[in-house]
Amino acid sequence: MKFKHSIQKRVFAIFGGFTLVVALGYSLASIIVAYIIEDEVLNRLVALEVTRIQSAYKKTGQLPHTSAAYFTVYKQIQMAPSDIAAAASNNTVGEVFSASGRHYHIRKLHLSPNSQNTYNAILVADVTELLAVRNLPLNVIVFLGLLIVLAISIALLAALIITRRTTKPIVALANRVGGLEVNSQLAWQTNAAQKTQAEDEVDYLSQTIQNALQQLREAIERESQFNRDVSHELRTPLTEILNTLALAQQQSLSANSVQHITHAANNIKHIVTTLLALARAETTQQEVFALQPLVEECVVGLYTKIEANNFTVECNLTDLAVVGNRQLVGLVINNLIENAINHASKPALAITISNSEIHFDNTFSTPLPTDVTLPNSRQPQSQGIGQGLYLVERILDVLGWQYRICVQNNTYRLTVIPLTAKAA
Repeated sequence: MKFKHSIQKRVFAIFGGFTLVVALGYSLASIIVAYIIEDEVLNRLVALEVTRIQSAYKKTGQLPHTSAAYFTVYKQIQMAPSDIAAAASNNTVGEVFSASGRHYHIRKLHLSPNSQNTYNAILVADVTELLAVRNLPLNVIVFLGLLIVLAISIALLAALIITRRTTKPIVALANRVGGLEVNSQLAWQTNAAQKTQAEDEVDYLSQTIQNALQQLREAIERESQFNRDVSHELRTPLTEILNTLALAQQQSLSANSVQHITHAANNIKHIVTTLLALARAETTQQEVFALQPLVEECVVGLYTKIEANNFTVECNLTDLAVVGNRQLVGLVINNLIENAINHASKPALAITISNSEIHFDNTFSTPLPTDVTLPNSRQPQSQGIGQGLYLVERILDVLGWQYRICVQNNTYRLTVIPLTAKAA
């Protein structure tokens, strides 16, 4: 992914600029220090000569010869060249740069007043030839220049390496977010795999963003699925209601018509309840709960309808701890019981919990559809508990549970295989 202002380039510009400033500053400081050291060496050299001359004069009363040709002693300040004499008159210590390019160090000589010859003398040192820094050979200057360039290059390379390592997690984060495809759905590319543990803060941020976008993707998927389900599942009962009401305009509603409307309305209620539960994000939250009390609650909750239809629900339940969403599991049980009440050949349903499974058994008298789990799959007389199993299948898929259907000797058995607490 390309950016108008890459953070890696900006960080390198900052590090590189800082490196250049430090390197150039250090080079300049080194040159200044070299000049200072050179000047200090010359000052000490002149100071030693002053001390030697003053000590010899104190002993002999005569001005001794200088120790080197670049030293000159003037007995009177006025005897020195004018520029040197002017500097000596104003200061006891000074430096003079002559118009000819010569460099002089000047010191006044404090000769003993007890001697019979007293002079207002000065020592002048022509240090022009001793200026090592100013008189460096060309090859040495080139070498030092190349050394500075090499040092700056190494510093810039180090800045580049540091920049890449420092911004690597941020670039990785940008690449992960950049790997998100936005089409009809949101989906992560394969290089954005979820990690179990974050390596650092940026990686944790990356995983957090990934999780948030994954939840967003799931929410959009649930909304899309909800819209498809609503448009598909509600079409049939709404059509039944509208057709019955259309006939009611020509003749009064019969008991059978009222029963059809009531059945269709209840069907819409169950479908909407189930679809809304599937569409809510909290339905994916898992917990451990006992299955037996939930089955009993569902049966008791439907007691009025069971009694009104002279239906019999036989329960043979044992304790079983399962992992899932209690609301969704209740919807599955309610749907299966109501399907049996509405469509079973005989008014009886057996619910059994055994071997960590829950079985729903009822009889049928006519052939069942090829796949009763398809949307809107049913026979004209809707025999068996197959109508509505498409939504049941979707709920079980959300729960991570399994199911199987067995048809034998006019007995229809739907077995739900929950995720048990031990298995989890």
